[in-house]
Amino acid sequence: QLQQDGAEIVPMVNQIEASVTVQQREIWEYCRSHHIVPQAYSCLRGLVKNPNQQQQQQQPSLSSNVTTVLNSLSKKYQKDTGQIVYRYLIQLGYAVVYLTNSQPRMASNTEIWDFALTENEMSALDLLSRNGDFDDEFGLGYPKPDDCL
Repeated sequence: QLQQDGAEIVPMVNQIEASVTVQQREIWEYCRSHHIVPQAYSCLRGLVKNPNQQQQQQQPSLSSNVTTVLNSLSKKYQKDTGQIVYRYLIQLGYAVVYLTNSQPRMASNTEIWDFALTENEMSALDLLSRNGDFDDEFGLGYPKPDDCL
């Protein structure tokens, strides 16, 4: 998109929404092949409850497969689901951005270096992608870039 718009400088980092359910493989592959670091934000969107969320807003329900896979890995590694998701994204090569006001949660978010997911586990998590379906259920609700033209 940038090159089509006439940009001459290739960015060093591309920040995109990414999680186990929103993987954006096409963008990830482009970044990796052009030596651009993909940076993931909203990694846990739809996966954990937001304590600040108003009661009338309901968290979307996760498919039982997503819950089963994440809970199984959480139990195996004695980690919470957030740590499993962060580790997955790190192993894919993402730089991960997380947001919290909780000091214990900040510490917990960084406790992902004492385990590694196996190839089979990474493949199981790969299968959880919603294949670019970016509605408000999990994503931020921003339009796809092509929809803005």
